[in-house]
Amino acid sequence: MARREEIPDHFDWRPYNVVTPVKSQFKCGSCWAFATVGTVESAYALGTGELRSLSEQQLLDCNLENNACDGGDVDKALRYVYDEGLMREYDYPYVAHRQDTCQLRGETTRIKAAVFLHQDEASIIDWLLHYGPVNVGINVTADMKAYKGGVYTPDKWECENKIIGTHSINIVGYGTWNATNQKYWIVKNSWGQDIKADPLYGQGRRECKSAEKTAARLKAYSNLTFSLTVSRTGTCILPVESILAVSRTSQLVFLPRSMMSTSIGMDFSMKPPFIDEEEEDFFEITPKRKRRTRGLKWLAAATLCFVAIYFIYGFIAQLATDHRFTASWLWWWKKSALSDGTVELHYLDSFEKFMKRYERQYENSEEVLNRLKTFIQNMNNAKRLNDANSAASARFGENIFADWTDDEFENILMSEDALRELRKMANFIRPANKKTLKTEEVPDYFDWRPFNVVTPVKSQCRFPFLHNTFLTFLSHFALSGRLSRVSVKCGSCWAFATVAVVESAYAIANGELRSLSEQQLLDCDLNDNACDGGRVENALQYVYENGLMNEDDYPYVAHRQDACYLRGATARIKSAVFLHQDEASIIDWLLHYGPVNVVINTTADLKLYTGGVYTPQKWECENKIIGLHALSIVGYGIWNETNEKYWIVKNSWGQFNTLQINVLYFQRYGVEHGYVYFARGINACGIEDQPMGVIA
Repeated sequence: MARREEIPDHFDWRPYNVVTPVKSQFKCGSCWAFATVGTVESAYALGTGELRSLSEQQLLDCNLENNACDGGDVDKALRYVYDEGLMREYDYPYVAHRQDTCQLRGETTRIKAAVFLHQDEASIIDWLLHYGPVNVGINVTADMKAYKGGVYTPDKWECENKIIGTHSINIVGYGTWNATNQKYWIVKNSWGQDIKADPLYGQGRRECKSAEKTAARLKAYSNLTFSLTVSRTGTCILPVESILAVSRTSQLVFLPRSMMSTSIGMDFSMKPPFIDEEEEDFFEITPKRKRRTRGLKWLAAATLCFVAIYFIYGFIAQLATDHRFTASWLWWWKKSALSDGTVELHYLDSFEKFMKRYERQYENSEEVLNRLKTFIQNMNNAKRLNDANSAASARFGENIFADWTDDEFENILMSEDALRELRKMANFIRPANKKTLKTEEVPDYFDWRPFNVVTPVKSQCRFPFLHNTFLTFLSHFALSGRLSRVSVKCGSCWAFATVAVVESAYAIANGELRSLSEQQLLDCDLNDNACDGGRVENALQYVYENGLMNEDDYPYVAHRQDACYLRGATARIKSAVFLHQDEASIIDWLLHYGPVNVVINTTADLKLYTGGVYTPQKWECENKIIGLHALSIVGYGIWNETNEKYWIVKNSWGQFNTLQINVLYFQRYGVEHGYVYFARGINACGIEDQPMGVIA
């Protein structure tokens, strides 16, 4: 990303002959096609030095996943361009309606990549300066049709309450309006050139809902005009929070739509890739027409529909017969029976909400009652802990473990024997402290996550049916033949902690962040015991000798399988070492080499953690241990309100979620998507006893 001092106050791609003149979609809701073609034209010109006017009509006629004049999605259009390419405009001219046939002929221009950018002003400017114009989607109000010039700055309330449609456009530059000091985007529209003013979009205030994600506001400038009335019948049906750019990278970076869904359509979290100027050309020119595959695509779609109907039918049949799904009815009966004062009603209400949030389905009424008792006990413990820590930042309460007993929680931890073996081995390994920082050189805060070397938090357990897409539901049901509503507990933290430090070490050494396979360790590392626990040093020895496959090639199933399925490329490490047993040595390694593996004594209190700096009592860490847990430290800091020092610890119990299940939002575990802030500098529960570092 460009440094702040390198960013000019004004930038515009038009003088560089990489932006075609503004075109007109006429009374056809085809802005999605014009916005798509606009970014492809500019990217091609930047990549080859030749500005071509490409065909929007080809997208209307041939891109059957979109709806021509009734709207479409830019991501689908770009996928079509990736597959089929675009002809020149004069070979396939625009007629403002879908024709009866797709008339492909002659050479086509194809792309190799499209990416979603971060949802902020700085990322858009960064892409503009380095790679070219950016596609965005906006909410449209009726006021826009009367626009003539200046910086168009719609009112936030109107953008939220007076929307008449959505519209897709291209940002080709930015600047500041001298008379009013307003920041703006220079926006290429598709409503013709009949008014001598250009639409620009203002930056930074987030007025419109689309601008809420792009940090941009609507504005105007010369020869791009808003001259057509945008109505609900002729609007572009575009996800209104998209930021899409075309690049010259050699790898396609599309995500399936199911992986990008949010409450309004998409999740835009991908950074633009680093592009090496020495890479192969971004575009391919294909003189020959590609063989048509539309018939095969329709056949594949029909087959998929048939399979979906088959499994949905099976799901409904199971729903009617599986006694697990009847437990909720028993629960209502028990609620009436227990509301006589034996159990406080607010606990019943809380437990009912908990069951819905986490889709808990129990075997029978007896299990419902037992889980209720456990839930109440855990909530009372959480209240006790919050009262005892009222002066500190740590908070405890309901999460994914709220109905688990201490014995169940212990099953996902390691035995104390593992720590004793680690300590015995440490005596024979020279501590690593190659570079020692002076105290004045150590920053108060450091975190590896923003540097793209830490994968998202994963989960060593499998919780009941929390699929956030229909596709994952279907695949789960197809593989298992039924819907498991039972938590699968696996004591594999040793594997997750091992993989986490290897992933980061590999990313730091190679500049590529890979999500690696924990399941490979469960199946293939026979010196450890899969879900019954293991030792990090054994696992690292295995990785040193055999390497790790990518997670996509060897996915996690939360149990040891019958065979070891080694295949494909592996990531390897060069060494693993024990560090000195103190805060300074851990910080020293963090700053020089990367995340650190640690093992802690675990008490039952940890399962109820919901936020703040977790500071367990020394007596409890010594006398109330229920097991051991392996983690990785990715940074450190100081809690401002209480001045508590903490480690930023990556866990393996799932993420702090905003998953939408039955229109309910809830958390699963921890803070910041599954992390724990653990007390630093006091060796809380042995976290600083045996730190290990890895070099790849």
